[in-house]
Amino acid sequence: MAKDQFFCAEASRQSGVDIIGTASTHRIYIAIEHAPPWESYDLESKGIPENLCELDEELDEAYDRYQTRFLLVYNERLKLEKGVRVLCFRKPPGLANAYDKQEFHLSDIQAVAPLVKEYVVEGSVSVRL
Repeated sequence: MAKDQFFCAEASRQSGVDIIGTASTHRIYIAIEHAPPWESYDLESKGIPENLCELDEELDEAYDRYQTRFLLVYNERLKLEKGVRVLCFRKPPGLANAYDKQEFHLSDIQAVAPLVKEYVVEGSVSVRL
């Protein structure tokens, strides 16, 4: 490990802390392409529309039912020239060691909340590009 790099897992291992089972798991992860900077709570970041914040509150109130977590992601090399990419990951029923992934390309970030609501609440989405 390079001296200028810090990895939480390695620091925990060296200090004798058992981190197994400490990461949260959710049934659904929604990763939204959005350039940084980000706030510590992703959806409080600049440029996140009110309809997405409201949906987050709605899903959080029914967390036991939907178990959904929003994340902002960004890769300069992979970003869309126009629009926004949304990656949806759903844990399949039963024992699973991977999530099913669907990717959507939307015209703008205002279109994210309706798509996510359809994906989470109804369980599927009509194909959109």
